[in-house]
Amino acid sequence: FDNVRVPRENLLNSVADVSPDGHYQSAISDPDQ
Repeated sequence: FDNVRVPRENLLNSVADVSPDGHYQSAISDPDQ
């Protein structure tokens, strides 16, 4: 799947999310997990 765009609302985000302004937010505080 090259050049396929998935709308932000359709992401399977169980531990992380992308805000409407494009910032990545993770519920996991340790990035090594």
